Amino acid sequence: DGSLFGLFTIPLLQGDAETALQAPNSVVISASVARKYFGTVNCIGKAVELNNWYRQREYTVSGVFLDIPEHSHLKSSLFFSLSTLTQTHGVLSEWGWRDFYTYLLLREGTAEAFQDKIAAEDYLGKQYGRYRELGVRHELFLQPITDIHLTSRLNLEVEPNGNGRSVRYLLLIGLFILLMAWVNYINLTTARAVNRAKEVGIRKAVGAGRGSLLRQFMAESLFMNSLAFGLAAGLTATVQPWFYQLVGKVVPLQVLQRPELLGVTSVMFFLGMVLSSAYPAFVLSAYTPLDALKEKVKEAAGELSLRKALIVFQFTLSVLLAVATVVVYHQLEYMRSQDLGMNISQTLAVQAPTPHDSLALSRYRTFKNRLMQHPEVIGVTGSHLVPGDNYLWTVGIRRLQDGGNGVAHQTAFLNAVEPSFLPDYEMDILAGRNFHPEEGLDQDAMILSETACRQLGFPGYEKALGQQFALVGDTFNVIGVMSDYHQWGLQEATGAYVFIQRPDEFRRYAVKLSGGGTEQSVALVQEIYNDIFEDGVFEYFFLDRHFNEQYRADEQFGQS
Repeated sequence: DGSLFGLFTIPLLQGDAETALQAPNSVVISASVARKYFGTVNCIGKAVELNNWYRQREYTVSGVFLDIPEHSHLKSSLFFSLSTLTQTHGVLSEWGWRDFYTYLLLREGTAEAFQDKIAAEDYLGKQYGRYRELGVRHELFLQPITDIHLTSRLNLEVEPNGNGRSVRYLLLIGLFILLMAWVNYINLTTARAVNRAKEVGIRKAVGAGRGSLLRQFMAESLFMNSLAFGLAAGLTATVQPWFYQLVGKVVPLQVLQRPELLGVTSVMFFLGMVLSSAYPAFVLSAYTPLDALKEKVKEAAGELSLRKALIVFQFTLSVLLAVATVVVYHQLEYMRSQDLGMNISQTLAVQAPTPHDSLALSRYRTFKNRLMQHPEVIGVTGSHLVPGDNYLWTVGIRRLQDGGNGVAHQTAFLNAVEPSFLPDYEMDILAGRNFHPEEGLDQDAMILSETACRQLGFPGYEKALGQQFALVGDTFNVIGVMSDYHQWGLQEATGAYVFIQRPDEFRRYAVKLSGGGTEQSVALVQEIYNDIFEDGVFEYFFLDRHFNEQYRADEQFGQS
């Protein structure tokens, strides 16, 4: 929207913030993109061509902005004018568009009152009743941007979010380690009390008071804590690249310099200094000159019950950390080893070329046939989504009976597939049959998952066969019920899935490879792809790695 740069603080190096996104077919690009394609940020008026899913379109550069920091919520290198779509798609008048995020800048303390004013039924109007009949429930609600990364779990997020619970666990573990270090310092300092007894006795004999001794021991503690803090800061700076690789995140310097973080660090530093020095200082300064000079402190030091309690506490924390590490490791191994209801090993996912024109389907058939001529390729199948994709095609489905009256409805996740999808992924048919392999048949057929069948109220899989449903503007007949599978990781329950045939909606081509020679197989797929899709860009990933990206936060937590 044209108000983007007025709402967010995104410095423009070139262009006018108020007008940069007003005109149709205009684009504002990041400085890094400008340097990559034009060699300079002075590129106002230059043309760039975008290949999206359905067409090619030329845009004019109307602005260049400073690269957005990696830790920002709104990470993007290209901003296209919304007015481009309003010319042809009616995006401002149709509630079915889910491709946009709406950001509001509210006065402080008004969020709750504003939330009460945005009931979905008030804005959807007549369409709300139609959606409700289809079993689709709409709700409009506010989310603070600062809460999204660690707490939001909605469909179509900007990016895979972090895990707030894991962050809290890591903070707790860090606090435990810090406590262990403090306790260890207290124990070591107290144990050295015997060796310093004569020093204390002599100083007291020559007139040193308890306050003077306390200040001395506190100063020593301050020096040790400062030395440790300096070494820790230096070590942190040294191992930063390895640490960022471990956690999968880059923490910019400005984040580490935020006042609240510096404040917490300062408080922890002085708190640690006081806690770790107070007890030893009071113990050492409490010795009488006579006892200290006669070395009668050995017996007293050996009877320090608090010191024993600290040792037990330190040991307990160590055991807790060890147990937590083992639990996290076994949890990750459990998630990796569980049956997902499908087989995605040795499967290469290739991004379908853009634009998706009238020749795309025939080229895909040629691509598939040529690949299947090679022994390294076990199968090729096209689909709108592959396992692990975060984006889902959510639809309302309505059962038809007695002249089209809806007798059951449910929200489900839709995927457009071809007949080879189920056998290539080794998914089971529990009742009925798969799509007919001959092209053009079963265009009005659909396959339900176990969960979808159950949520629609069928007492058995066989009862669903032959039933008619309305979805995406057409009528479909149920020809089969398939076993449940995990589109996402095991953290999420299996959803209600519906499969139909829509070859014009294929966004991914999954190529099942035989074991061994992976690099050669990828090179073969790329060679055939480039030969058939001359204007396409070969983009691929392995499905198992793509799927396991969902466990990345848990893996980083386990490694940490």
